[in-house]
Amino acid sequence: MAVSPDLSFLLVIGLQNLVMLTLLSRTPRNSFLRWICLPSILYFAYLEILLTRLTSTSFDVKIRTGGHAFTFLIQFIDLLFITNVDLTTTIQPNRLQTAWRYLLTIRGIGTPWQLKQLPAYPRVLRTNPPPSRTQYAVRHLAIVVWQVLFLRLLAHPSLHPSQPFYDDGQEFSYRLTQWPSRLVSTYILGVIPSYLFLDILYRCGAMVAVGTGLQTMADWPPLFGNLADAWTLRGFWGKFWHQYLRWPFTTLSTFLTGQVLGLRRHSLLERYLNTFLIFFLSMASHTVCEIVAGVEGGHRGNFLFFAAQVPAIMFEDAVRYVWGWWVMRRQQYVVAGQSLQWRMRTQKEEEEREEGKGVTAAAAAAAPSPPPRLWQRMLGASWVITWIAFSWTWYYFPIIRSMIKQEDRMVAPPPGAATDWDWRTSGLLGLVVGGAVLLRVVFRAEL
Repeated sequence: MAVSPDLSFLLVIGLQNLVMLTLLSRTPRNSFLRWICLPSILYFAYLEILLTRLTSTSFDVKIRTGGHAFTFLIQFIDLLFITNVDLTTTIQPNRLQTAWRYLLTIRGIGTPWQLKQLPAYPRVLRTNPPPSRTQYAVRHLAIVVWQVLFLRLLAHPSLHPSQPFYDDGQEFSYRLTQWPSRLVSTYILGVIPSYLFLDILYRCGAMVAVGTGLQTMADWPPLFGNLADAWTLRGFWGKFWHQYLRWPFTTLSTFLTGQVLGLRRHSLLERYLNTFLIFFLSMASHTVCEIVAGVEGGHRGNFLFFAAQVPAIMFEDAVRYVWGWWVMRRQQYVVAGQSLQWRMRTQKEEEEREEGKGVTAAAAAAAPSPPPRLWQRMLGASWVITWIAFSWTWYYFPIIRSMIKQEDRMVAPPPGAATDWDWRTSGLLGLVVGGAVLLRVVFRAEL
């Protein structure tokens, strides 16, 4: 009797985790046994990719989670060979539990390698004493229900451009009349649904783990950061967007630039090469997603999208550096002019200035930079929105074309198809708007 791909996939996952748990909990760092088992770990990852493509999961799930085999492969290599985790000195009953935690926490939560810029919980959850497990689970459940409704609303065909908009090569067309549809396809079809989908999965896991008492709130910090930090590309990718891939990818890139290439730490070359390698690894993970989901002709756009983020960040850094330099020079001129006026004052005023009561150029230079003004945030947000819409379509249009081939009429209606709103859609819109108000008033939800 043939074994279904779904069951085979679960068996491979189980065997892979069993091998990893054994190696982490039973072997010391630099153990030769770890190197002997490396080919089997690579082969398990290869089988996962093949079997994931054959499973019965939907296209949406595969395109957003199909790269887990590659991500966990990098995580395994990091734990066994780069970070070289050694649990043989840990108390025996805690070894398996600690090894299991290391396998599951891609962000290093609760480990010595926990990410530094993890998103903070909203204020309503930072109370003393903290909310009960029931309050935590109910709040997450309410948010998940609203997110599902919002995701369903965004799927309405009337919000989407028609199928000819996604023809081959249209992702590289930048006619002025095309930009409204480009913004719609980027955010209503791409960024926002991806955000909601990943956050729903994460919150469901948090509800189960914390609600049952298996883990605490500290083990499940928010997956996404604050939208207010997304006014720069660095803020968008480094603080707002999820950091699932950050720990293993950063460790590997740092190892390559520092240990292999021997670059000086914190130099410009090391900094931007690290950024490029992290985006390159992310590109590889998303390429695996496309292979698993059966996307055709998307590899070029995928590479261009992730590779282009690095020069865009470099351009942004250069603009901010020049702006900061200009502001600093302007402040120095102002301070110099003030100093010239002060020299004409009385000796008593001069002494007071030297004692620190006056403002000197050194104090002005040492003062912390002021927070960005509203116009700076608005200008930065416009830049981020425009750039993401400019480049996201390179990656996402081939995915949408694959969905169209599968006759998914929700993502892109055929020309002339009826896409009018009915009373059900109007009711759904009312639920989404009313639910947003309810979440804000009752649960103090934040973006």
